[in-house]
Amino acid sequence: WYATWSLWLYSLRSAYGLGRSAKAKILPVGLFAVACMASVVLVVVNNVVQRRVTSYVGLVATFSYAATVFVAIVGPELVSRDLRNKLLALYFSRPIERFDYALAKLAALAAAVLMLFAGPLLIMLLGMAFKSSGGVGGVFDEIWLFLAGLSAAAIHAVVFAAIALPLAS
Repeated sequence: WYATWSLWLYSLRSAYGLGRSAKAKILPVGLFAVACMASVVLVVVNNVVQRRVTSYVGLVATFSYAATVFVAIVGPELVSRDLRNKLLALYFSRPIERFDYALAKLAALAAAVLMLFAGPLLIMLLGMAFKSSGGVGGVFDEIWLFLAGLSAAAIHAVVFAAIALPLAS
């Protein structure tokens, strides 16, 4: 269990380029920053227009294009570095099975995509909750809408990872 957990954590860090050179961080972190900036723009537009321009689920659907680019960049990086550096034999010398390896890589890619969605959703939640005129009830309504968007993001993340990782392999 610990070996699988360690592989998942290493893969998740590697998806965003943590522990690697600055060149490896540019595209994943840049996509995350662009998605967060777009979410800030949407919050400002929502506040100026005084009506909801997009919902949380709509935001996930809109950012699915960025997620497609993200998995196209990160997916091959997660599996090809292990093959290129001949690390598979090292992984399988520990108490980890092939299924555990594949599941850890899939879970890491899904978690990385979920983080890509969750950042802009959280920014939108904060912006819309402070704008809410319904008091505490309005804030709780925003939280419920946020949770619906987060569940849609989780479904998108699992589907994107399940499609991208076998193609990257």
